[in-house]
Amino acid sequence: MLDLNIEVFGILDLNIEKTVKDINDFEGLLANYDGDLDYLKREGLNKEFWNQLNFKDNLLKQKSRMKWIKEGDSNSRFFHQSIKGRRRRNQLAALRDGDRWV
Repeated sequence: MLDLNIEVFGILDLNIEKTVKDINDFEGLLANYDGDLDYLKREGLNKEFWNQLNFKDNLLKQKSRMKWIKEGDSNSRFFHQSIKGRRRRNQLAALRDGDRWV
């Protein structure tokens, strides 16, 4: 499983890095070129980049769900980290009363 994890995420990370490099190269061409470049290529590169990021995000969510199913909601490290994260997101750090922060 670890080898598959390294293989899948490694390839995905390499694809993301390659797409970012392609976008940066294309942006460099735009900065140095006065003529009309193919803006469809730019849109395609941006779309490919976001598709790869979404794919990676979905894989991480699926991996998280698989771990949750395997370990359950017992007193696992994963469960406690999830609860702590939710508490941090739901915590109110300060309230604003007119111009004053409480």
